Amino acid sequence: HDYWWSSAKKMDTAMQHELTFLQGHGTAIDHIAFGGTRGYLCPNDTSFDEADDTSIYARELLRTEAALQEMEQALRKNGTVSPTAETGATQADNNVAASSSAHAPIRILLLHYPPFNDKNEPSGFTNLLEKYKVDHCIFGHLHDKNSFDRIPETFGNTKLHLVSADYMDFKLKQIL
Repeated sequence: HDYWWSSAKKMDTAMQHELTFLQGHGTAIDHIAFGGTRGYLCPNDTSFDEADDTSIYARELLRTEAALQEMEQALRKNGTVSPTAETGATQADNNVAASSSAHAPIRILLLHYPPFNDKNEPSGFTNLLEKYKVDHCIFGHLHDKNSFDRIPETFGNTKLHLVSADYMDFKLKQIL
């Protein structure tokens, strides 16, 4: 969303590596994993132009999946999930792995765009939310009353959080 920066690497250097920029990346602190990217308009959105937007949408799906994979790697490194969690383990296997750690993993994906179109239809982003068992998806981009009113509280098992500044009346939202 912050188009004023020229690259995440340059921002990382400027900030002397004190901040983690999640542009297409993921990380974890203890049992809480964070990942982020811009996302994009989804197919069948009234503003989606097939010729212009398809390649950007596909690229953002790849970046989102890369961030989600890094989140999983960070959780495994922290001992929060078993190495088989991403490779086809059953939910029961994942529950055993989660119960063996102090806390069950929490996965938070941050996007600029919502993970679906303006009709709230499934997309490649919602497929990734399901595949990687994302607990919370935080996004903005929407700044009108019609959009505010149409956003569901959940999509599948993922809690959705619209946090556009005007929607939030410029107040913080507690997620956990």
